[in-house]
Amino acid sequence: MSSSLQKTGGNQTSYVVFFVKLLLVVIILFLLPQMVTGRAQPAGKKGRRRDDRHFTLNKVQCERENCGELLPEENSNCVLECLSLKCYQEIYGELEALEDGEIDVQRWRQFETCAKDQRREERKRVRREEREAKREANRETEIDYSLLED
Repeated sequence: MSSSLQKTGGNQTSYVVFFVKLLLVVIILFLLPQMVTGRAQPAGKKGRRRDDRHFTLNKVQCERENCGELLPEENSNCVLECLSLKCYQEIYGELEALEDGEIDVQRWRQFETCAKDQRREERKRVRREEREAKREANRETEIDYSLLED
């Protein structure tokens, strides 16, 4: 009698193990796409990283070359003007210029966004001009077949 109970219990255990394994497989199948796409970078993120890197490199260059003679605590206005005069005038202006050593996080974020947007617009303008120049060059090299028909 006890041997028949062991067999029945063993079958139940194997069913439980089977369902646990099945459940794990289903969970993995649901999570795997999220894990894969979670690591993938959206298309815009690469551009933003490139803009961030360019902005940081320009900032360092301004700090060293254009504003290097000033103390780091005193060169913030110089660096901002060097990075983007248009954005500096728009956000800080002459009346609201930073005092030496002052840090204004809100205006800094506005300035950074403005300067990066300005760079993106400049890149778009340059690409557009390059495409137009390429089209114009292609038009000039096209053969006018109507002249050959005579």
